[in-house]
Amino acid sequence: MKTILAGCLTAVLCFALLQVAPGQESRFELGQRLRAFEVAWERETDVQARARVVPHLNAAVKDFFSFRLDQAARSLDRARFAVQSASGPVPAVAWATALALRPGTRLVDRATASLEISLAPFYKVEGDMPKDTAIHLALRDGAEKTVAAAQDEISKLPWQGKLPLAAVPEGDYQLTAEIIIGKDRIALNPQTFSVAANTANRLQSLEDGLGRIKAKPNTTQRATIAAHLGILKSLVAKETPETNYPAARLLAEAEAALKTVSNGGEYFGKARPDEFWITLANDQSSLPVRLMAPEAVTKGKPLPLVIALHGAGGSENMFFDAYGNGKIAQLCQQRGWLLVAPRLSFFGMGMPVDRMIAEISRLYPVDRRQVFVVGHSMGAMQAINLAQQTGEPLAAIAAVSGGGRVGKSGPWTQTAFLVVAGDQDFGLSGARRLSQALRAVGTADVRFKEHKDAEHLGVVQAALPDVFAFFDEIAAKASGGKAAAPAKP
Repeated sequence: MKTILAGCLTAVLCFALLQVAPGQESRFELGQRLRAFEVAWERETDVQARARVVPHLNAAVKDFFSFRLDQAARSLDRARFAVQSASGPVPAVAWATALALRPGTRLVDRATASLEISLAPFYKVEGDMPKDTAIHLALRDGAEKTVAAAQDEISKLPWQGKLPLAAVPEGDYQLTAEIIIGKDRIALNPQTFSVAANTANRLQSLEDGLGRIKAKPNTTQRATIAAHLGILKSLVAKETPETNYPAARLLAEAEAALKTVSNGGEYFGKARPDEFWITLANDQSSLPVRLMAPEAVTKGKPLPLVIALHGAGGSENMFFDAYGNGKIAQLCQQRGWLLVAPRLSFFGMGMPVDRMIAEISRLYPVDRRQVFVVGHSMGAMQAINLAQQTGEPLAAIAAVSGGGRVGKSGPWTQTAFLVVAGDQDFGLSGARRLSQALRAVGTADVRFKEHKDAEHLGVVQAALPDVFAFFDEIAAKASGGKAAAPAKP
C-alpha cells in the first residue's frame, strides 16, 4: 500500500508541476523559466554551486503542489540565480526577471503590419520599478540576423507596445526582449514567432486536401498532416501553445506531405534526418510523438531506439524541451540513435509498445536488439509496465524517480534495469523498493543509483549521463562489443 500511495503522490505532484496552471500562458511561462534554469545548471559544473539550487527546487515543488504558480516561478528563477552566484542578483535584475513578455500571437500573416506585445510581472518582487527603464524588442532569424526591432520607455506596468513587421520574410524567428535599466540589459527568455504568407488560404487548402484523402484506414502520414493543421489553426486563433512551435516550418511540411501523400507516396521518414512532430497511426490507434532522427538514418541501416516517457502532466515535448533543455536529444544525436517521446496519460500510451515500435520502423529502420527506455516519475512506472508487455524483451530500462508494479518472472526479466533517484527526492523510497522487487523476481541485471544533491525535479538532468553510460554498456553487449563510441559534443 505504501508503494501505491508513493506512486500516486509522485503522479499528482508531477501533474501539479506541469499542468495545473490556470491558463496555457502560465504553463508556457513556467516551462520557459524551467529551461532557463536547466541551461544555467548545465553550464556550472561546480558541485557546491549545484548544491545551492536544491532548497529552491524543493520550494518550487511545494509551490506547484500548493498551486502558488507565481511563487513556483520565483523559486525556479532563484534556483537559476543560485547556481550562477552565491550572492544572488542585484535588485534591478531580480525585478526585470519577474516580468513576462506576451505576444498577441505567435503566428501572423506576412501582410500584418505589426505585432502587439504586452509586458507584466509574472510574480511580485520587493521594491518599486527602477527609474529610466526601457524595453528593446527584436526578431532574429536562424543566422541571428535582426529583421525587426523596436525600443520604448516603460513608465508603468503592464506595458503595451508594438513591433513593426514590415518586410519581414516568411520564416521562424526568435522574439527577444531586453529590459534596459541604466547600463544594465537584462534578457528575458526568447520565444519562437513565425511569419507565413497567405496563411488563411493555405490552411484552408490543407483542410480541403485532407478531406480528399481516405480517413480509413488511418496512416501515420495522414494523421501527422492533420496534427500539424491542428497546431497551426490554434496558433492562428491566437492560442498560447505549450512550447515553441516553428509554425512556418510546420506549414511547409504539411503542404509538402499532403502533395506527396495525395500522389500515393510517403513524406515523413524516408531517411530524412531532423526533429519531427509525428502522429503514429494505424487502423486501430494513434499516438502523438516527438521524434529525432540522427544523420545516421541517411545510411538506411537499423539504428538503436530510445523511448523517453515523461512524467504526469507532461507531453511528447517534455524530454525535448526540458529535462536538461533537451539534453537527451543531444545524447542520442551524438550516438546516432533514434529518439521518440510519446504522449502519455495515466492509463498508458494509447498504443501497445510493440505496435509503436513497428510504426516507427516503417519510418526509420529500428535495431530491435537495441531498444532502450527511460522514464521519469509516472513515466518510470509506465516503463516497468512496458517491459512486461513486449513480445520481445527490451534491451534496457532506466527508471528515474518512480516505482512500478512488478509481476511474475518471465522473458522480460532479461531486460537490464537502472533505477535512479535523488538523495532528496520524495520518490527515493519507491525507487529503492522497485529495485528490490526487480531482484526478487529474478531480473538478471538490476542497478541502483542515488544522486547526491538532487531532488525530484532536477534529478533527470543530473542522471542522464549515467543513464546513457548504462545504455552504452548494454548496446555493446547486444552488438557483440561493437557499439560505436558516442561522438564528442
